[in-house]
Amino acid sequence: MRQHIGRDLKENKSYLRSQWRAVIGLCLVLAMAPGCLADESGASMEAPVISLEADPASRNDGSGLQPGLAVRYYGNIFVRHVDKLIAHAKSAKGRPGPPIAQLNHQFDRNVVFDSGSNRGVGLRLAGYLHFAEAGNYRLQALANDGIRILLGERLLLEDPGVHGDRLSPVGKVAVARPGWYPLTIWYYQRKGTAALKLFWRVPGGDARAVVPAAALAHGIQPVQ
Repeated sequence: MRQHIGRDLKENKSYLRSQWRAVIGLCLVLAMAPGCLADESGASMEAPVISLEADPASRNDGSGLQPGLAVRYYGNIFVRHVDKLIAHAKSAKGRPGPPIAQLNHQFDRNVVFDSGSNRGVGLRLAGYLHFAEAGNYRLQALANDGIRILLGERLLLEDPGVHGDRLSPVGKVAVARPGWYPLTIWYYQRKGTAALKLFWRVPGGDARAVVPAAALAHGIQPVQ
C-alpha cells in the first residue's frame, strides 16, 4: 500500500511540474506574439503618459531629415545599467556609424549593428520619430540587454538592467500635433545573446507592429 501511495505521489508531482512548464511556455509565447502589446514585463514601472500638445516647439516638420537614426558606438563597455553607459558617454568620444534604418533585430550572438563586436557594446541612437496622426500611441521595446528611450527630454520607457530578451513596460504618448519629434535611445549589450526591437500601437489599432523605417529619421548634423 505504501509503495502504491509513494508511486502515486511521484506521478502527481511529475504531472504538476509538466503542467507548470506548459503554462510558463504559453505565457512566454503570448507575451512575444506580434499582435499582443503586453503590459507585464518584470522590468521598471511605466513612465507617465507623454503629452505632445504642451511642447509644440519640439515638433519638426521633417525638412532636412535623412532616413534612419544616427548612431554612436561605445566599445568594450561591460556595464550592468543604462546609467553607467550614459555616464561613460560623457567622457568617451565614441564612434559614429551608418544610420540605423529600423529597430527589428535579433542579433543572437552575432555582431551588434556595425559596432564590430557582439559583446561589451553600448550605443546611442538619436533622431526623430514621426507621429503621422493625432491620437494615443503605445510604444514598447524588446531588448537584451538594457535600454532607455527618451522622447524629447522626457522618459518614454526603460528596462535598464542586464536581462535576456523581454518586453519593456509600455510607453504612452498622447499626440495632439502630428509631426516629427526628437528621439533618443540608449542601449547596451553586455554578454551572450542580444536583441533590439521597437514596437508601437497606433491610434485605432488593436495589434502591435514594428515601428516602420519611414517613421525614423535623423538630422544632417551627426549625433554628438
